Amino acid sequence: MNRKSLTLTAVTLVLVTFGLGLLPVLPAASAEAPGSWTATTSYPVYMYGSSCATDGSYMYCVGGYGVGPINSVYSAPISSSGIGTWTNQTNSYPTNAYLPSCAIAGGYIYCVGGLIAASTLTNAVYYAQLTSGTVGTWKSGTDYPTNVEALSCVISGGYITCVAGLTFPATISTITNAVYYAPVSSSGVGAWSSTINYPFTDNLDTCSVSGSYIFCMGGEYNMSRGFSTGDVYSDTLSSGAVGATWSNTTAYPVHVESGAATCATSGGYMYCVDGFGSTGAMVNYASISGGTLGAWTAAPEYPMFVSVNQVVISGDYIYGVGGQTSNAFYAQISGPVTSSSSSSSSTSSTSSTSTSSTSSASASTSSTSSASSTSSSSSSTSTTSSTSTSISTPPASTSSTSSSTASTTSSTSTTTVGIGVPEFSYGGVAFLVFLVAMLSLVLVVRKIRIGRSGNGPMPLS
Repeated sequence: MNRKSLTLTAVTLVLVTFGLGLLPVLPAASAEAPGSWTATTSYPVYMYGSSCATDGSYMYCVGGYGVGPINSVYSAPISSSGIGTWTNQTNSYPTNAYLPSCAIAGGYIYCVGGLIAASTLTNAVYYAQLTSGTVGTWKSGTDYPTNVEALSCVISGGYITCVAGLTFPATISTITNAVYYAPVSSSGVGAWSSTINYPFTDNLDTCSVSGSYIFCMGGEYNMSRGFSTGDVYSDTLSSGAVGATWSNTTAYPVHVESGAATCATSGGYMYCVDGFGSTGAMVNYASISGGTLGAWTAAPEYPMFVSVNQVVISGDYIYGVGGQTSNAFYAQISGPVTSSSSSSSSTSSTSSTSTSSTSSASASTSSTSSASSTSSSSSSTSTTSSTSTSISTPPASTSSTSSSTASTTSSTSTTTVGIGVPEFSYGGVAFLVFLVAMLSLVLVVRKIRIGRSGNGPMPLS
C-alpha cells in the first residue's frame, strides 16, 4: 500500500469514528412516541368515573356517573381505524358503580368496589365472560376486604392486585394505603390476602403492569405529601403479592390532582394523559427498565382538556375515551409495540389499571397492556388545592363538557428519543470504534514514517 492509500485509509477511519460519535446527539427514529390524536366514535353518554379495559380487540367500559351512579356497560371494537360502534350490553352491571376498578384477563372481566349510592360504597366483586365484544352474565366473586372506591387494580400471572383507595366517601382520614390480592380464573375471584402497604395513603392513583413490576403514579389526599403528588412507585409482583419494599422511581413532571392523569404500559414504555396542558391534556411517556422509569418525554397533547378519562393500549395504538365528556380519540404509537407483560398463568395475561378505571391485556393478544385513571379535574402545574370538592361527590351537572377542540388534533411536535436502546450503548460502540480507529491510525503513521526514514521499502498490501 502506498503513502497516498495509507493516508486516505487513515482519514476514512477518522471520519467513520466521528460519524459514529454523533449517534448519541443526533435524533433517532422514535419507536415509542405517540403521534397526533384523531377523533373517533364518541362514547354514547357523558363519561365520568367509568372503568374501561381492553381484551386487545374490544374496549369495555363499566359504570360511571350520570344523575347518580349508573350500571351501564358498553363495548366497542378497536383497530387501526379507531374505535368502532359502541354497543349497550344487555347484561348491565349488577349494581350502580362510580369509580370501580376493572381489569381483563383470560377472556374475563373482573370489577371491584365503587360508589353505589350517595355516601354508600360497596365491597362487591363481580366477573363476567367476554365473547367478541359481548359481556356474559355477571357473577359474584369473593368480596373485597373493605368497602372501597377509587382504588387501582391490575392483573398479572393469574392474580388481581388492588392498591389503596377511599374506604368511605368524603373523608380524608379514610384514605387507605392497603394493598390486597386474590387469584382470578374462569371460576371467579378467590380469597383476598393482604400484602405490603403502599408507601402512603392514596386514592385516585393510576397503576399499571410491565413485566413482573407494578407501577403506580399520582393520586391525591396524600397526608404526608400534601393534596396531590406526581410520585411514581414500583414493586415486583409474585403471585399477586408485592415485594418487601416499594421503590421510588422517576417522578411525573407535575403533581397530579384529583385523578386527572391516566396511564397505560406497553412495549416497555409507560404513557400518561394528564388532564390539562396548554391547548389540551398533556401527554408524557417514559421508558421502563426493570422497576425503573427513564426520563419523561412530552408527546403531542390530547386534543381537549379532560379529567377522569379512560386510556387503553392495543397493538400499535392508544385510545382515550371520555373525561367529563363523551369524546374519544386515538393515536398511533410509532413502530411495533410488543407486550411488556409476562404471565405465569395459562388463563391470565398481564393487565394494567388505574384508580377509577382500569385496563388489561388479553390472554389471546400479548401485545396489549393498558390503564386508565379517575376523578376530578385539576391544574397541570398546581401542587395543592383548597377548592377541589370531594372525589366521592361527582359534579352536579352531567351535560357534556366537550369543547370546540374536540374535533381537532394536536399539532405539537413529538420529541424523538432513542429506539429503545439505552443511550450509553451508542456511546460505548462509538468509543470502541474510536479506540480501534486511533490504533489503526498510529500504525499507519508509523508505517509512513518508516518509509520516509529509508529504513526499508513500504510493505505492499
